[in-house]
Amino acid sequence: TTALLESVQEKERIYAGIEIGAKGVKLSVVGIRLTVDGVYDYSIKHDESFNANIVQMTDKAIEDAIKAANGFIETARKTYQVEESHIFVVASSGVKQVAEQKNMLASVEKKLQNGIKSSKPVRFI
Repeated sequence: TTALLESVQEKERIYAGIEIGAKGVKLSVVGIRLTVDGVYDYSIKHDESFNANIVQMTDKAIEDAIKAANGFIETARKTYQVEESHIFVVASSGVKQVAEQKNMLASVEKKLQNGIKSSKPVRFI
């Protein structure tokens, strides 16, 4: 019934996705609404990236990625009023692959979990 009511009102929900990738940290803020026709419509509110070069797997590169992700979380919260439950942080399979090759996966995962200020765990995709 909530979805039906929201479709009649065409209420927009705002989500933020932050990806820690091999080529940098990226933020996408998206508005999604269910139309009266039952179709999901979305609009890009904001796209931004920062080249943290985490695949170097140095302490500085990992800290730069964490700092960028936390900055993007703040942008999503403050500038776009994204609810905490609508913010998702993931690390890419490319980052996972490099971390595994360097036998650093557990260490990198721990640093990301401890450093990133999100209510949800950071997941590798």
